[in-house]
Amino acid sequence: MKTLVVSLLLITAVCIVPQATQSSTIQTTGTLENLLVNYLQIKNTLVKSQNIQSLSADFLKTVKAVNGQNLSEKQKKAWTSSSANIIKDLEGMAATEDLEKQRKHFASLSQHFYPLVKTMEHTTPLYYQYCPMYGKGAYWISELPNIQNPYFGNQMLTCGSTKETIH
Repeated sequence: MKTLVVSLLLITAVCIVPQATQSSTIQTTGTLENLLVNYLQIKNTLVKSQNIQSLSADFLKTVKAVNGQNLSEKQKKAWTSSSANIIKDLEGMAATEDLEKQRKHFASLSQHFYPLVKTMEHTTPLYYQYCPMYGKGAYWISELPNIQNPYFGNQMLTCGSTKETIH
């Protein structure tokens, strides 16, 4: 059942065309699956070089609503080691309208979010992707096997490579 929910949420994330004005549509139940949907919405919005300030604020609310009692032991361990950094990254993203600053925080968020994503069960794969051109190199998590770079948008949309397929 959990795998089915994750799959449906991933499909929803792929089909939603996120806009900064649609932030009120994000559910804030605090589940890991909703965190993944929120993350992918932000990633997809950055691909379009659109502001993510309100999406980040909503994602932050979702993160703060996570109930650790509902997590597996593996998830609790990842959550305990990553949640403070995830909150810090999201606070930085929500505090600025500057797209480049948002992307820097997103690079950090992606590093901190990755261990948590590795604890989730998936029926459809996720992709851990890498852009060598952004700063000293930056990773992100994608629902798409093809590269759609959130760090450069249309300037270098296909810059990068897939480093890992997460099942």
